[in-house]
Amino acid sequence: MGCGRYVDDYKAPENAARTGETLAAALLGQMHKGAWGTSVRAGIIGEIGCQAAWTPMEQRVMEGAVLAVQQSEAALTVHPGRHP
Repeated sequence: MGCGRYVDDYKAPENAARTGETLAAALLGQMHKGAWGTSVRAGIIGEIGCQAAWTPMEQRVMEGAVLAVQQSEAALTVHPGRHP
């Protein structure tokens, strides 16, 4: 199972105030303790969604995902945006 945040339209409103560091901590918690209130631990970071052009929140989410990868060495999956 993966942990991550998709494009802006699917993000919880509280993510707007999070930093890359706090997003990384949330991802790492889902990998080490359990995801979304369960004991099921994520084994991959993603799918991280991006639009073209990136929104500021999507950029922070990607920063958090990269920080989590650096701290865990987990794989990262990204759904890149496509420019029309």
